Amino acid sequence: MDGVVVSAIEWAIKRGYEKYTLGRLYRVLERVAEEGIKEEDLTKNEEKFATFVRMVRALEQCSSNEVTDYIAKAMIGIVKSEDDVKSPDYAQMAISALNGVVEVEIKILVEMHNSNLYIDENGKLPSPEKRKRYVENTCKKLSLSEARLGALVNGMLRTGLVTPPGSNYGGAYAQNTNVLSPLARDLFDYIYYKNKLY
Repeated sequence: MDGVVVSAIEWAIKRGYEKYTLGRLYRVLERVAEEGIKEEDLTKNEEKFATFVRMVRALEQCSSNEVTDYIAKAMIGIVKSEDDVKSPDYAQMAISALNGVVEVEIKILVEMHNSNLYIDENGKLPSPEKRKRYVENTCKKLSLSEARLGALVNGMLRTGLVTPPGSNYGGAYAQNTNVLSPLARDLFDYIYYKNKLY
C-alpha cells in the first residue's frame, strides 16, 4: 500500500474516524433494539448483511445526529418490511442514497416530501402553485434564498433521491423544478413504515 495512503489512514484513525463512526453505529443499533430488532435480524443472510454494510457506509459520512436518526428509521423500516430479503436491491439503494447526505439536505428532502413534490403515476408534475408554496415555506423555514435552495437541490441529484422534471419543462419555472424520485418515495416509505403498523 502506498505510503501516503497508510499515512492518511493512520491520521484518520488518530483523529477519531473510527470513534465517531462507531458512536453513530451505536446510536442506530440502540434505535433498532428499541424496535425489537435483534442482531441476527440485521445479518442472518447475505442480503441482510449487505444492507447492513450499506447502512454503516452511510454512517461513515454522516454529519449529525439528525441524519443518523433518519438512517436508523430507514433501516428499521427496511427490516420490519422485510424488503432487505424480498427486494434487497431496492432496500440497499434506498439506504445507500443517504450516503453523504448532510442535515440541510435531509431537511429539504423532508420539506419536498411533505409538499408531495413527486411526479404522479401519469407523469404529471406538481402544480406551479404547489411548487411556489414549497419554495417559499422551505426558504423561510431554513433561512435560504431561492438560489441557494435551487443549488442545494441540484446537488442532491447525485443521491438519486431527486430528479429533474424533464427536458420539456423550463421557462419561468426552470429554477427549483426538481422533484423527488421513486427512490425517494421508497426511502420515505421505509422511514415512516412504523406509522403504517398502527
